[in-house]
Amino acid sequence: MTHQPSLPGLEGPDNVPSGRLGDIYEALPPEERAPYLQALHDRAVPAERLVMALARMGHSVSASLIRTYRRMELR
Repeated sequence: MTHQPSLPGLEGPDNVPSGRLGDIYEALPPEERAPYLQALHDRAVPAERLVMALARMGHSVSASLIRTYRRMELR
């Protein structure tokens, strides 16, 4: 995916992950993006539960990737 410049003030949130988790964010409908980021950054939401919710929406990701992201990015 190439970088698409955007107009000032129309950028996405600063906490959008890169890689597969960011690809999922971009693929989600706009109204689902904020809840996704909220669940992704909430350690109280089990990674397995998030994986199941994303699978129902047609997105494949491993619980291990989510746990690693949380461990590395949410210090």
